[in-house]
Amino acid sequence: MLTVRLFKTDVCVTFGFLMLLALNTISTHEITVCCLCFSLLHELSHLAAMKIFKVRVSQIKFYGAGIKISCCNMRNLSKGKKLAVYSAGCIANLLLCAALCFIDEMQSMLNLCIACFNLLPISYFDGGMMLSALFPQHLRALDVVSKLTFAAVAAAIVCMALLVPVSVSASAVITVLFVALSELVG
Repeated sequence: MLTVRLFKTDVCVTFGFLMLLALNTISTHEITVCCLCFSLLHELSHLAAMKIFKVRVSQIKFYGAGIKISCCNMRNLSKGKKLAVYSAGCIANLLLCAALCFIDEMQSMLNLCIACFNLLPISYFDGGMMLSALFPQHLRALDVVSKLTFAAVAAAIVCMALLVPVSVSASAVITVLFVALSELVG
């Protein structure tokens, strides 16, 4: 892992992320580059919200399943500010979806998909974090919802893979495996 300190924040790039970039560079599909760009914009929106609320970012980690932002003082924020930070990425994607709907339907739908995927109530995703901020007294129930959602999404992916003969991107496989591991490990 390569780590560089920028503006009092550790920026880490793992081998898995570099491998993902290499695999996607080989691909000639415009959709791959768009997904990477829109996902980066999603994360930059979270960072912008954190900056607005003076949240100290301790680490930004680029890895095979995406980008993880680690913070020091999110617990000190009010419920509303936490929701603003957790929803910032999805709001950016939804705004882009609306802005692009008459210009480029494929890019518009990509942003909608990124927003919907991140809004899933899986503990590690924005949707799970928003639910945890809204209902901190029900974390055990939210954990069950997270695991059930993951199981339903995994089952849907398996069914689609069996029914629709298409090639699967390496980043999709890595992301699903990461989510599975995060749900199993906690």
